[in-house]
Amino acid sequence: MRIIDDRYMQHRRRLDLAWRLIQYEVRTRTISAWTQLAAFRIRNLYKSYATQDHAAVRRRRGLSPYRLEIILDSVRLRLEAAIFAALCRSLEVLPEERLSEPERSLPNLERGELLCDAYAWFRLEIPTAKLTLEQGLLVLNELARGEQIELASCRSCGGVILSDRLSHGRSECGFCARTGREKYESTIAKGDSKQKTRESGQAGIGSL
Repeated sequence: MRIIDDRYMQHRRRLDLAWRLIQYEVRTRTISAWTQLAAFRIRNLYKSYATQDHAAVRRRRGLSPYRLEIILDSVRLRLEAAIFAALCRSLEVLPEERLSEPERSLPNLERGELLCDAYAWFRLEIPTAKLTLEQGLLVLNELARGEQIELASCRSCGGVILSDRLSHGRSECGFCARTGREKYESTIAKGDSKQKTRESGQAGIGSL
């Protein structure tokens, strides 16, 4: 009887996790990988519960996000992804050690529940966030793989950032980098203004 109860609870947790992922607009294939539920079970779950939920649930179709550069090239998405990844690291969703195939190694029931907890925490902290859970998963996979990016600290403010492993530039967050550029451009503008003032003064003296 205990074995039957354990199996039921395990299956119940898988269904609960699947529904949480559906609410976060995760695609069926990704949900299946994390819950070990068949695709048709997930679709039936959506049909059964979506009509009972007062909030509209959007079902995304097609391929899951796979281009990391779309996130890295956006100052906003890059910052949000770094914050989400840091939360996942604190909840041990993102392991310290590198994984050669994180797409296969990471998904499991317990980690999936913590993943949803991390994303709920992330959305609570940043209600207007644009980063989707699947975009966050793409970043987590690449961080676990450890070939392109890593979590680091901004050298100026100390905030968490996604750092390019192959880049030798200064590791700064988007805000500090922008502030630095603005200060540099302001300094250049002031220098040009002083130069023009001197040249104007010299021209005036020469005409006397």
